[in-house]
Amino acid sequence: MCSTNPREYYQVSYGEKEQNHTDLYKNTLLPNGAFSPNQYIGMGPEINSPYDENYPYLSKDGNTLYFSSKGHNSMGGYDIFKITRKDSISPWSKPQNLGYPINSTYDDILFIPDESNQTASYCTNRKIIVTNTHK
Repeated sequence: MCSTNPREYYQVSYGEKEQNHTDLYKNTLLPNGAFSPNQYIGMGPEINSPYDENYPYLSKDGNTLYFSSKGHNSMGGYDIFKITRKDSISPWSKPQNLGYPINSTYDDILFIPDESNQTASYCTNRKIIVTNTHK
């Protein structure tokens, strides 16, 4: 679950019908302190594909959400996507694949930019081949 706003949270779930893939959902904090039921509103089929969506990360201003998906126009496995909005009541944009070299044919997940948006950390299961050039 991720949040930068004390009233708005994003999380991953198989849904109430326990489907075979994960989707992104929004929950809001209700006046009684409880969380609202999962809200698919604003996170509909434009964002949630028939494949797995996972690893959401909401920017500090709450207007950019990074997530990983096996759907959309994935290069293979999980790719990292970005959606944006003008403010907390505006709709989210269509997902944008961050492309190569961030994404690969392997699983690329959990994109977390620094506060300046100049660098980021993310996880991948790419195979790294190390060769020994010393004899």
